[in-house]
Amino acid sequence: ALDGGSLQTCKEMFSPDLFLSTMHSDQSYKELETGLGNLKDNVKDRLKNMRALVKNHFDQFVSCKSIIDDIHDHLKSEVMNRGKGLSKTLKLDNKLQTMQRVADTLYKPLVERKKKTDRIRSALEVLDRFRFFFSLPGNLKKNIKRQKYTEVVRLYQKSKNFKLASDARILHAVEEAVYVIMAKFRETLLKKLEN
Repeated sequence: ALDGGSLQTCKEMFSPDLFLSTMHSDQSYKELETGLGNLKDNVKDRLKNMRALVKNHFDQFVSCKSIIDDIHDHLKSEVMNRGKGLSKTLKLDNKLQTMQRVADTLYKPLVERKKKTDRIRSALEVLDRFRFFFSLPGNLKKNIKRQKYTEVVRLYQKSKNFKLASDARILHAVEEAVYVIMAKFRETLLKKLEN
């Protein structure tokens, strides 16, 4: 607010003089008159639209007003009957709390089982996604035993291109097992080459 007035048209302290002198100081009187005419037309259009809105939705307004009055009367009677036993609202609240306890008793085991099922499903998805990697140590040993060395090299090369999550300890354990198997494989091949 400047000098007790505001430039914002929606504020209670709006100052038309301040607004005109600040926002439209460089416009001529003719331009201001044209703007005033446009503003009056705009206000008339808004009033027409508001009247049409009220006319088109009058029944909804009356219905809402009736419901609000009913709620007000109900709350008023609740306040007056507060010392005369349980009010309807308190009775309803007690029944809702009882229903909540029953629902918790019935559905809590189901919810727990659902969570457990979701965890198992998630673990299975991880196992399926990394199936190649988890079976790699066994496949390497099997191919070394069968002396299928090209397959061993192919599997090892494929495993090196495999990207591991940095926090997956089990995947790193498998990776370590692969390195140990390949180190022994190299030693075996070097001994065979020496003989």
